[in-house]
Amino acid sequence: WTLMSKLWGAMFDKPTHEEVDRFGSSLAQDARLWEVDIECSLAHARMLGQSGVIPANEAEQIIDGLKRVHALLANGDAKLEPAA
Repeated sequence: WTLMSKLWGAMFDKPTHEEVDRFGSSLAQDARLWEVDIECSLAHARMLGQSGVIPANEAEQIIDGLKRVHALLANGDAKLEPAA
């Protein structure tokens, strides 16, 4: 499973220059920190649900999704795609 298109790419009519892509890329850091990033996001989702900022069932949906992403990355079934 990979995300092949840029998340913000629809905002522009032309592709960005490869030097801009390289300059703005955090993939090297993301690849090292993904597990900690997901753990922090899990804690944040739990807090939002427990404090009532979002409904508990929505917090659980976010938590379930984060756990699925964690499993995909941990098992090697997903990869971080530089082009995304």
